Amino acid sequence: MLETLLPVNLLRYITVRAGLAALTAFSLGLLFTPVWIRLMRRLQFGEQVAKGDSAELDALHRNKRGTPTLGGVPIVLTALVGIVAFARLDAFFPLLVLFATLALAAIGLADDRRKLHSSGRGLSARRKLALECAVGLCVGAALFAHYESRDFRVEAATRPALALEAPATARTETSRAEPSPQPLPPVEGTALTVPFFKGVSVPLGLGFVFFAALVLVATCNAVNLTDGLDGLAAGSSVFVLLVYTLIAYVVGRADFSAYLQLPYVPGAGEAAVAGAALTGATLAFLWYNAHPAEIFMGDTGSLALGGAIAVLALSVKQELLLVLAGGVFVLEALSVVLQVASFRLTGRRIFRIAPLHHHFEFGGQFETKVTTRLWITGAILCVLALMTLKVR
Repeated sequence: MLETLLPVNLLRYITVRAGLAALTAFSLGLLFTPVWIRLMRRLQFGEQVAKGDSAELDALHRNKRGTPTLGGVPIVLTALVGIVAFARLDAFFPLLVLFATLALAAIGLADDRRKLHSSGRGLSARRKLALECAVGLCVGAALFAHYESRDFRVEAATRPALALEAPATARTETSRAEPSPQPLPPVEGTALTVPFFKGVSVPLGLGFVFFAALVLVATCNAVNLTDGLDGLAAGSSVFVLLVYTLIAYVVGRADFSAYLQLPYVPGAGEAAVAGAALTGATLAFLWYNAHPAEIFMGDTGSLALGGAIAVLALSVKQELLLVLAGGVFVLEALSVVLQVASFRLTGRRIFRIAPLHHHFEFGGQFETKVTTRLWITGAILCVLALMTLKVR
């Protein structure tokens, strides 16, 4: 009887549950984050700005000293509530997103706590990387087992017929001349799909486990490097999360994936609910993290968001698209790699300082201008990433 009631019936739709998850996480974030800020101030868990990397950079950011940190905690907790409340917890993909987010948040939390009590020194780089790799291998192994399971293969091979085709009586002469798109043949879950080409994939086999670990470690560290200006990492993450939330909904539907000639991933629609919850939670955090920031996310938030984005990309079989959609993260990470390589090989620096956002700061641009311009760049790259879904 309850299933016939309109509100209950609406919860059957992924779009409704995704919207409710986002609104729930956002609302809770707006309420909980100020409480967390007050708690961090009371415990004197504030940012240690003077890190010794650059006296000029320390001077630029001296007004940030003491700003409450560990802002990743409210992001993760409010997203957790949204996912648990509205995603199907018997589905594989939301649970995997939850696992990666919580595991990487725990690593980031341990690192942040050590920084607060050890004069700015967190976990050693090797230990931190080893823990991230362990989480990445767990994610890769779980995805490999899921994609290789008989249930997944059968469901992917027996997708329902297209629902976008007009009834025969309503077809015009033009529609007769243009045949409806046909579903792509089932794609191996452990294969790497290539953007711009329909039906083109690179089989990875067991190597998919290590590839997934590489994607996760690279993404969470790229987001971590981007977290250096007020609102930069949070705002950039929102754009990428929105892209993969939309893609998850599309590839989870046989009709939409066939129309766009994308690999059909059964169950991926539930990942859209998790992505929406993370988007709402990050937006709420950005409310307080916008310049001048009242709280910083720390490694707790940056590693968790990077891991969640990576798992969403892996789940919807659009890993390579992350290079475009997450272009701001790629540029930030690439600037560090190039700076280190150039200095070690030639003794010269390419940038005034790395990551890239600090290079612009050293050039005389205000922090808010740098952040806004990188947001605009990220938004444009995300739009281009969505446009590529139609280019096959």
